[in-house]
Amino acid sequence: MDTVPIAFWEHMCDVLDGTLWEVGKLSGNLGKFALLHNAGYEAEVANGVERNAHLFYMGRTMKTLEEFEAVPKKRVRRVSIQLFDDEEENVTRSLSKRFPRAVFDFFLESPSINEALVDVVCSLKRLGSISLTTELDDHAVSLFQKIVASRKISELTIDQSAGEGDTLEVTKSILCQDQFKELEVSSGWLGEESDESDESDVVLELLEFWSENSKELIGKSLTLNGDNCECGVRQLEEFLLHRAPGRSELKDVLKMCSQEECDFIFKEYPRNRANFTNSSAVYKFEEGDGCERRRLYVSFECGAGKLGGTPLRPANHSKVNDLSLIRKTHSLRVLFAVSGSV
Repeated sequence: MDTVPIAFWEHMCDVLDGTLWEVGKLSGNLGKFALLHNAGYEAEVANGVERNAHLFYMGRTMKTLEEFEAVPKKRVRRVSIQLFDDEEENVTRSLSKRFPRAVFDFFLESPSINEALVDVVCSLKRLGSISLTTELDDHAVSLFQKIVASRKISELTIDQSAGEGDTLEVTKSILCQDQFKELEVSSGWLGEESDESDESDVVLELLEFWSENSKELIGKSLTLNGDNCECGVRQLEEFLLHRAPGRSELKDVLKMCSQEECDFIFKEYPRNRANFTNSSAVYKFEEGDGCERRRLYVSFECGAGKLGGTPLRPANHSKVNDLSLIRKTHSLRVLFAVSGSV
């Protein structure tokens, strides 16, 4: 492998940008190239001004302009921008030109956005994920719909409290787009207190949407993440038990998948494999008849917390088979699928 031309490794880094941190662990030229070409840049934008910029490269965190300039721009593969208001700014456009090979992630911390931002996002060659931490106002929803219409969003994260009204309706429309892969509902990382007044029925609404539009959602996933995701888990339980009259416990509705079924999932949906530090087994739920028969798979983290440096492993038949742990999880994945031959 080490005799392959350098141009090939450069192309591979372009293709594998989302998994370069894993590829960087390999020996040989590909591993070395991945490590060298996997810098990340993070910045906040408030009142139209960039602040708290960091560049992460080769295990180092850089904070000065001199350090930034020392790293070739083509090696920056991921840029994360956190926007706190809808003030006019040129930071986003400037960064998109500065790092043309990067995938851009956006964290929208305000209920409002401006049209200039929308234009930049729609013009990006490589859009990663968008995160909404609050419900968008009416004007922002209309602008956000332009981003949705560009059909570039493959990953969307919404805070549990943001998944209501028109924001939720836009979210549902994204789920039906071919390029879309994963929707994450987040709630209370880093020891944040859970506020019941902020809880919404977003998970229940999304599951009901799946039951009505299952064919469009095949191969897509819904992830619940956060220290306070018990609310979302309860809604999942409510949805499943409601659709299985006479059943009162989750173990009577969710059935553990065999190893053959797990192999089928990995083969059929390789990009939506669920990985955890201490994974549960994979469970399935089926309903419907004939060509309308549909299935979803559920797996979740069984560990007590996020362990830095602990490798993630895929959920499979040999993992923890204990559904009583689901209420305590901080990470759960639902994969929407069609009933297969296994």
